[in-house]
Amino acid sequence: MRPRLLIFRAFRAFRGGLLASALVLSTGLAAAACPFCGPVGPTLGEDLARAEVVALGQWKAAVKPAGELAGRTTFEVVHALKSPDNGLQKGDPVALPRHVAGQVGDLFLLTGYAAENLAGVEWENPKPVTETAYQYAVRAPSRESPPEKRLPYYLKYLEYPDPFIADDAYGEFAQAPYADVVSIRDKLPRAQIRDWLSDPELGEIRRGLYGLMLGLCGNGADAPFLEELIVQDGNEFRLGIDGVIGGYLLLTGERGLAVVERAKIADPDAPASELFSVLAALRFFWTYGEDRISRDRL
Repeated sequence: MRPRLLIFRAFRAFRGGLLASALVLSTGLAAAACPFCGPVGPTLGEDLARAEVVALGQWKAAVKPAGELAGRTTFEVVHALKSPDNGLQKGDPVALPRHVAGQVGDLFLLTGYAAENLAGVEWENPKPVTETAYQYAVRAPSRESPPEKRLPYYLKYLEYPDPFIADDAYGEFAQAPYADVVSIRDKLPRAQIRDWLSDPELGEIRRGLYGLMLGLCGNGADAPFLEELIVQDGNEFRLGIDGVIGGYLLLTGERGLAVVERAKIADPDAPASELFSVLAALRFFWTYGEDRISRDRL
């Protein structure tokens, strides 16, 4: 079957909704965020910067909903980061007019918005956190800091043992523009990134980011490694393989494109999901490849 017909079939599958996740792959480049990262929720840093009241609270007691009542939960402030006129202090009680499940001593991030004083705070839903996660968020560079300062901080916490922190650090990179990631390419831990990509336990959502990172900081020895990941049997949908292809093309240019073409586009048995990954990588290269592959070839 001709490659063009294969691509047409892939687009037809997309248009029919058979590969809904391809929408993220094909439209992600339109946004400012990482081109190969899935959508993520607000990070802890964003929560802290947006809220007018921020505190680390310890769960004390709760009353479950009854009838029309939404319940009630009481916390004790462990550390107050932001509050109107510094009115919130360690040891103060915070009562939320809703039930929050927990046990005595559990820690939660409390964020809210204050009209004029603490009595008027509109509290958001508390987020369960650890003391380590809270300190990680508090010590992070401010949101106004340049990416060359902010992103290296979060780089240290990718694949951190605490999944909550690791997910949050990934979220910071997932929302970072490609140019910001490029700005710290000299700080990317090449050997560690290869280890992450080699780990069969790696969360698939991370694969695209790490593949792109290796393309930015890697060398000729990393191209065969990425190529092996790409040409593997892709009968099952492989989230993030588009970023691996993008990183591979950053290292290899037109030579690598010929490999991808033979392995995926020209293969009559290549599943549509693999073709979507190739298309996402080519679109990335069209936008950010700086003519390392000719437009005519793309």
